[in-house]
Amino acid sequence: MDLPNGNFLLPDATALVEGAVFLVVLVVVSKFVLPRLHGLAAQRKQLIDNDLSSASDAESAARHHEEEAALLIGQAHREARAIIDRAYERHDFIVAEGMRKGREEYEWFTRKLDTPRRRPGQAGDVGEPSSSRAPDEQSDVSASLNVG
Repeated sequence: MDLPNGNFLLPDATALVEGAVFLVVLVVVSKFVLPRLHGLAAQRKQLIDNDLSSASDAESAARHHEEEAALLIGQAHREARAIIDRAYERHDFIVAEGMRKGREEYEWFTRKLDTPRRRPGQAGDVGEPSSSRAPDEQSDVSASLNVG
């Protein structure tokens, strides 16, 4: 090893200047740049934590609303079923009532047709009407007989 100016253990001036510049840059970075980076990282972490908590709250609210909607849908189905059941009951009642009235009318008409009618001038005629029916009933019966 050939050394031009002395001891190899002592650094030369270039190494000392490079070291000093490195220390200045290190101080500037640690004093000004790193605190800003740490602040931005803390802000970002806070923003992420807030977003995660908001998402968790929104998820629980959505779950609550889904349960509420399911309850409302179930209630609507029960109400619809009750309305349909009442409609069927009303239908059955109306049909039964119509059939009952129809039977009554049928029996009334068949009774009117089955009773013998006396003609004027037959035995037992004393100037009274031929039966004890009211005049409007007689006209209904005679009208139904003349129709057919």
